Formats: sequence, C-alpha cells, structure tokens
Amino acid sequence: MSHMSRNMSRAIVGIIFGAIAPRAFAIAIVDCSETIVVNAQTGGNSSYGEGQHEFHTSSTTQPCFRLEDGYDLDLNGNTITCDGAAPCAAAVVGTAPGSVLEGGTIDGDFATCVANVFEVVGVTFRGCRTAIFGEAGLTKKIWKNVLRGEGGAVGIDADINMSLGFIKSNLISGYATAIRFSGTSTGTGPMVSRNVIADFDTGVESLDQTRGRIESNLFCQANLGADALSYGASKALSSNSCCNDEETACQTVAPFENQ
Repeated sequence: MSHMSRNMSRAIVGIIFGAIAPRAFAIAIVDCSETIVVNAQTGGNSSYGEGQHEFHTSSTTQPCFRLEDGYDLDLNGNTITCDGAAPCAAAVVGTAPGSVLEGGTIDGDFATCVANVFEVVGVTFRGCRTAIFGEAGLTKKIWKNVLRGEGGAVGIDADINMSLGFIKSNLISGYATAIRFSGTSTGTGPMVSRNVIADFDTGVESLDQTRGRIESNLFCQANLGADALSYGASKALSSNSCCNDEETACQTVAPFENQ
C-alpha cells in the first residue's frame, strides 16, 4: 500500500470513528448554598443525570439539600462539595421518616455530611467531620457506604431505635470513632454487621443502656491503644468480629452479653 493510500485509510477511519463517538455531556455546576428542597411542591423524588452535576456550597448554616415528607434523592454518581473556609453546615438533611439518599459522593469539610435521612446507601464520603448523623425515629438503614474520615471525629453517629434497623457492609476509615450507636430499650435492637473498620481509636461504641447486635465486623490497622468495641453499660450483644493486626484493639473483640 502506498504512503498516500495509508494516509487516506487513516483519515477515513478517523472520520468514521469520530462520527460515531458518543457526545460528552457538559458538567453543570450548581450552587446549593441556597438549599434545594425536595418535596411534593418541587416535584417529589429527585434524580440527576449520571455524572452530569457538581453541587457546591459554602453555607455554614444551611444544607445543600433538604428532603421533606419522606421524599428521596438519588445523586446518581454526582458530587456535593464544601467550598467554604469554615465547615459547611450539611450536604443533605432529612426531616421525616422514609427518605432515601443513594449514590454519589459528598466531599469536603462538612460539620455533618448527612443528617436524619431514613436510609443512606451507596454514598462515598470524604473529609466530613461526621459523615452520617441520625436522631431516633429518623434514621433506620445505613449500608454499602464508603466513609473516609481523614481525621474526622465520628463516621456514623446514629440513634436507631428500631429492631429492624441496621448499619452494615460499610467501609469506614480515618475516624476517631468509626460507629457510635444507640439501640432499642427492648427486643434485640439494630444490627451492626459486616463493616470493615480501619485507622480508628474506637471501632464501635455503644454506651447507653440500649440493645443492639454487633456481629461479623472486621477491624484492621487500628491506632495504637485503640478499642475495637466500647460498650460501657450497653445491653448490646457481640459475636464473630475479628481484627487482622496485632494492636490491642483485638483483645476487646470477644463475644459478650452485657445484661
């Protein structure tokens, strides 16, 4: 094949593949320092195009999103970022049982990334001082999330006063306390299970006189002198958790029933 023919062939291939290449979506930058409300009046459940939005806030008093009346937010791979010099207030706040937050990334120095959302699933957190906070009756299910604290205070701080509630299958690292929870006054309480917890001072903390089940968690790369479990007067049950390093945290991971 001649030099000219090869060049022509390359040009034709370039034209063909260029013609069928998918068109890239423009990223929409959204300022949510003024809260975006999700409720019946604003169209109900919200879902955004995959990877097409970046939400930015610098507010120290208002959340980026507020979920009202049990409505949901699917971030669908999009990001909420704190741009403020001081801690931003919150990324997402719920006001009633039933709301679900899923997908996406929450990034930056938020005082609390997510508060009082009934179910949080499949969200990546980076740099939040507290990633997920839940008051009694407003938070029930926290699962399949990735929490990277980068020196934060508490990964998950939730009062789950429902026996069918759970904190499970989360990857949590870089928080002084990875999980702090309160359970129920009767019954078996919520389940804290199958979480992988690393780089911590306290792995799972349950200090009040409530019930819960702490099962099959993996603790690794604990800070020196850390405790995998801290349960005080709690009536929680623990079993089948383990630690894969030689830190003192491993010594506290044993079945107990503190009744």
